Amino acid sequence: MNKTKAKRTGVGRKLQPGSRRRWMALPVLMLLGILTGWWWLQEHNEAQDRVEAVDPIEVAQLRSRLRRGDYQRVLSRCRELLQADPHDSRLLLIAGEAATKLSEFQAAITLYEKISDDQPDDAAVAKWAIGEIQWHLGRPTPSVESLQESVRLKSSLLDAHDRLVWLFTACGRRSEVEPHGLELLRGNRGSLTLLLDLGNTRIFLPNWSEIERFRKSTPTDLLPNLALARKLVVEEKLDAAELMLKDLLQQQPQLAAA
Repeated sequence: MNKTKAKRTGVGRKLQPGSRRRWMALPVLMLLGILTGWWWLQEHNEAQDRVEAVDPIEVAQLRSRLRRGDYQRVLSRCRELLQADPHDSRLLLIAGEAATKLSEFQAAITLYEKISDDQPDDAAVAKWAIGEIQWHLGRPTPSVESLQESVRLKSSLLDAHDRLVWLFTACGRRSEVEPHGLELLRGNRGSLTLLLDLGNTRIFLPNWSEIERFRKSTPTDLLPNLALARKLVVEEKLDAAELMLKDLLQQQPQLAAA
């Protein structure tokens, strides 16, 4: 009788090998669950610390000090705060502007470049600022590239469109002026000169002083060759124009249609 009952209830029955492995796995799974929960809490707390690392009031104070011209102190303080969160776009924009005002141009570019495209509004401003710095330094190609990225991220950024109109006109890329000129008109930044320019983008209107500045500042940037080659064509110096265009297209083949 007792043996029959034991068989029915399983009492006294030895664990099979598969069952034993399942029971042994339970503590391991429980430990993994505890460790995962601990890791998530740590990450969550660190994320909260990063979010709360910089008081919005201090950010406002830094902007105020920047407007007052206290560039060195603003830059130093931003660098201190960025140690807690190196990708805080608010601080990077303030620090980049302060560095620019101090003529620390490469430092400013480095700060602006840290702003991720995942924050498109701030990234657009940063890329516009980089484009302006590159233009100031006489580097037309990097300037154009940064400005184009800026308007790709935020098409309503009129300052970037304005500089692109200036650069394309100066360097003989008039066929690319139209979309940027139209954005300026939509944003009430038009002028009679712009309207006349948009009326005939085939007119050759290079800015020779800008071209000369670019060539002196960055001789390796061959974008000015486009305007110079067109000038040679007008002067019927076709062989010289062809050589100049070959050099340019080897460096920037995307300009073949320009």
